Amino acid sequence: MVKKNALYIALMAILMVGCNHSDNDIMYNDSLPPITEGYVGLQDGEFVLDGEEWFPKMLNYKAFIRKVGDSLEVVPADYYHGNSIEEHFDTIAAWDFNAIRLCLDVLDQDMDSAAMFRATRRVIQEADSAGLKVMLLIKTPFEPYWQSYTKGLLRHLADLPALWAYDFFNEPLYFDPEPERDKMDAARLVSSSPSLRPSLSRSLNGIPPCCRSTSSRCTPTIPCASFPRCGGTATTAASPG
Repeated sequence: MVKKNALYIALMAILMVGCNHSDNDIMYNDSLPPITEGYVGLQDGEFVLDGEEWFPKMLNYKAFIRKVGDSLEVVPADYYHGNSIEEHFDTIAAWDFNAIRLCLDVLDQDMDSAAMFRATRRVIQEADSAGLKVMLLIKTPFEPYWQSYTKGLLRHLADLPALWAYDFFNEPLYFDPEPERDKMDAARLVSSSPSLRPSLSRSLNGIPPCCRSTSSRCTPTIPCASFPRCGGTATTAASPG
């Protein structure tokens, strides 16, 4: 019994020593590779791009991979006005956003994975041409097939500087044990950041008032005149959230 207790004590001591690391030890240690030109990186807890502090002003953009002619292509959600991704990206950039969260999490396992990789690569390159960085939301890799797909996708896209982040799990809040969280927390965070307020103000100044909304269902990606409530004829661009 004495030997067993001593073994437990020794094991707990090893675990405590092994877990005694700060966030700084984990996130900002010297083993991080140098930041390559054109890529977003972490430096002293801040995002940086080409030696300058960079903050993502990001817009949700819902898209799907579908068969177009003889190939697979990324196409915008049906509820967006128009079907030109290039025009959408140019408009988003013109509104002073510098990034998009590209939502490509609805995928068909029967599609050719290599063709899906190529289609995803092309749309990220289109975003790069518009001056936008991309956070890529992909299908959550819970199942073995999607785990393998994700590994292949990461290898295929690793050389694209426009791809600054991955989102592996859409809206995990629904699985959070905390039943209610205040979405105004994000607004308060922005208001408390002196460095972000001017950038946010410039972004909002580029969006006509009728397109500004606190609703999670409003994600304008087209000129305001195209919205019905502003005298246009198109449907609003709704967020997938």
